[in-house]
Amino acid sequence: MSASAIWDAMDPVLEAPGRRADRGSGGADAPGEGSADRIGAPPPEAGDRLVGRLRRGAGLGGLLWVALLTRVLDGGGQNGDVARLLLLAVLVLLPLGLALLAEAGGAEAIRFANPALGLVLPAAGWLVAASLLRPTGLGSGMLAAPWLGVAAWVLGAALWRSPARGWLEWRRGSGGPRVGGSGRPRLGGSGLAALLEIARLTALLFWLVGAAWLLASRLDLHLGYGPLIARLTAAHFHVAGFAATLLAWRMGLERVGGRRPAERGASVAVGLALLAVPLGMPLVAGGIMLGGRSGPARILELAGSGLLTIGLLALALQQALGIASRFDRPGASWLMRGSSASLVVSMPLAFAYAMRLPGLDIPRMLAWHARLNVLGFALCGLLAWTLEARASRPSTGRLPGSAAGHRAGARASDRKP
Repeated sequence: MSASAIWDAMDPVLEAPGRRADRGSGGADAPGEGSADRIGAPPPEAGDRLVGRLRRGAGLGGLLWVALLTRVLDGGGQNGDVARLLLLAVLVLLPLGLALLAEAGGAEAIRFANPALGLVLPAAGWLVAASLLRPTGLGSGMLAAPWLGVAAWVLGAALWRSPARGWLEWRRGSGGPRVGGSGRPRLGGSGLAALLEIARLTALLFWLVGAAWLLASRLDLHLGYGPLIARLTAAHFHVAGFAATLLAWRMGLERVGGRRPAERGASVAVGLALLAVPLGMPLVAGGIMLGGRSGPARILELAGSGLLTIGLLALALQQALGIASRFDRPGASWLMRGSSASLVVSMPLAFAYAMRLPGLDIPRMLAWHARLNVLGFALCGLLAWTLEARASRPSTGRLPGSAAGHRAGARASDRKP
């Protein structure tokens, strides 16, 4: 399957105006047939400005995070340790991840490809930092509330642009978007393409859940789980939820639509990571929320932890062996290998903790598992993709491994005499 066909499977609802013009008045997506006539896609320049602003925001957020290393956050102690890792996710990981999403998918792939997001997101992150410097309560919660609002905005915009929305409209008979000669929208032209779309939306959903738990913790609403568990849940959904799922999505996009076709074994590993990571997170959370000590809740937590461990180890294998060796920048390659090595240590620890093995408690998990996942896996992985994007960005303005890059390159080659 070509990268262009994969893109058609992932996003049939709207197309870039340039591509529709290239197709002309004939074909399956001629003017007047699809919803592209009703909703305009943003120009490529909007996505480029968004990517630049998000990455500058991540850089400034990193400087703020370093400056706050000597300050007491969230009262100090274990709460302060969790707050410091959560703040790194808010100030650095989220902007880098959304920049990756916008760049790899193309400006027309996400309707929130608006330069304003590059200003609003870092501002909301700095308000979270201000909230963590204050005691919990109404004032602290008001400072954290915009972060939840931005997460809801981004997820809503992504759902509006999702192929799944077009499929549901067709099922309801509402005259929704038509793709192909039969007029039936496609959620995915291949299993991996559908999994990529699901992973993209799930990553944004995990961010929204993490932002809701962050707000609850700043309002001192623990929902019966204790203050530390509320903070750990917020951090978990930002890192093991958003960042891990997004990295699995980007690796899958590279393997399926990248510079070389994916081998069969690689496709299986990609599919495993794309399935296990989004499924494992809610299972672990559900087991913990139900008690996680015995009975069904214990089984749920163990199953989720096992799925998450298998999925992230499959991701680590593909990152280290299938992706890092193809990077142009040595620094990006080493960062990607460091990201994978962190998972090899941190995820068996997570499963051992779920098994309630002796010697593993929350302080030890914070010291090893949490720091390895945030500083090693998520931060190194996102920085690796960011460095590689800056090194290999072609004249089309899109990553070579992205569907948009292939489409732009194909259009350029079609114009050659």
